[in-house]
Amino acid sequence: MTFGYSNMSADFGNAASSEIAYILRNSTIESEFSPSNWTTLPKIVTDGQQWGAFLGYNWQMEQLVLGAHITFNRSTSLNSQATDSIERLVTTSDGVIHDALRQGSVSLKLIDYATVRGRAGYAIGQFLP
Repeated sequence: MTFGYSNMSADFGNAASSEIAYILRNSTIESEFSPSNWTTLPKIVTDGQQWGAFLGYNWQMEQLVLGAHITFNRSTSLNSQATDSIERLVTTSDGVIHDALRQGSVSLKLIDYATVRGRAGYAIGQFLP
């Protein structure tokens, strides 16, 4: 059984930039003011406790050591959410006034994760490179 404390961060500031740039492609507002590059959502940082299980095995043949293990972890509170927006009145070179609004919301939640790992080494006394 394993117990631990985890920290997770994600930056969603420009997560929708490529979609917005595609929607506004060939438009005056995108070429002059680039609303697709406006950052709206903040970086999310969350932390919490976790617990899990570990199972592994090593085989040794002469000096060759082979091993494998699997771990499973469950987090108790690795979740967060954010909502934000940015709005600007802009006048493009063709004289049109645009009310440009970019808003978004995001939620992030990590419940379980598992890893499978293998290893190989060559035993030289107490040293295992």
